[in-house]
Parts: sequence; C-alpha cells; structure tokens
Amino acid sequence: MTRSAQPGRAARAARGTLVLLAVACGDVATSDTRGYTKATLEDPGLTIRAERSTAMDALGDPILPLAAELQPEAN
Repeated sequence: MTRSAQPGRAARAARGTLVLLAVACGDVATSDTRGYTKATLEDPGLTIRAERSTAMDALGDPILPLAAELQPEAN
C-alpha cells in the first residue's frame, strides 16, 4: 500500500463515523400516528395550588380611559 491511499481511507472512516453518529441521534421508531400528543392527565406530576385572594382582588379591574385615535393632519 502506498502512502497516498491512507488519507482517503481515513476520510472514509471519518465519514462513516459521522453517519453513525447522525443515525444514533435520531428518534426511536414509533408506530404512533396521532401526531402531537400531550402529557397524560392520569398522573400530571407537578400541580400548583391557586393563590389566596387578597383585598386588591376584591376591588376588581381598574376602569381604564379610552384612548382617542388621532388622524394624521393632511398637508
């Protein structure tokens, strides 16, 4: 074997390694055809309790002034 054949062999080995790594990073094959699925609701895991009502909650939402829409002046 000549020295000029070695770089080509190393390049092929490197490409093969890259292909194997790319294939290994893919998702596991599945037969599920439902598309996007949400987490199961039977055991949701983390749940958060609602906050206690405060005096500010009893006041309701503020009355906000309506903003008048201004038309641009014609020159």
